[in-house]
Amino acid sequence: MRFVALFLMIIFPLILGGCGSGHPYSDFSLQFGLGQEASIQIPPGKSVTVTLAIGFIERNPGDIHVSWGGLPAGVSATPTSVTFTATGQQSVQFAAAPNAPDTSNPLPLTITGVAGSITHSITLYITVGPDDAAVSNKGCRLLWNRPGNLPKQTRGGIQIRFQTPSLFHSQSPCHLPV
Repeated sequence: MRFVALFLMIIFPLILGGCGSGHPYSDFSLQFGLGQEASIQIPPGKSVTVTLAIGFIERNPGDIHVSWGGLPAGVSATPTSVTFTATGQQSVQFAAAPNAPDTSNPLPLTITGVAGSITHSITLYITVGPDDAAVSNKGCRLLWNRPGNLPKQTRGGIQIRFQTPSLFHSQSPCHLPV
């Protein structure tokens, strides 16, 4: 008799309503948007846009507040946080001040999404420093003595063909992006 009473009071309501107070499961996924890398490089005085995406697992858990903290010195983010009310993507622009110090290694930035008691995080790695073209062009000086045999544009930049040393010469290797 006690078993039947226990069953009717505790176990039977769980069977009818499901576990978790009868509420369907809800959760979300926080990730980078399609095609977005988890690592960015920001030249001083420039900005880079990062796309964040939210997906729901089972059902909408409510407003999802996404924020970040601990940006590298001289780096700012606009907006300072985002809120998702539905699945989708939102963009955040990370900008480095003109005097932002260069970082030798990528610095981790934790991006956290919170909906009620549910929390998920991803990591964005930020490097502050000159872009690749600026690094490879450091000290580059291309001298163009006479017209003729113009540079050929290629997918990775401009290719210079040195057909006659008297026409063109370079004092150091150059990469000229398109």
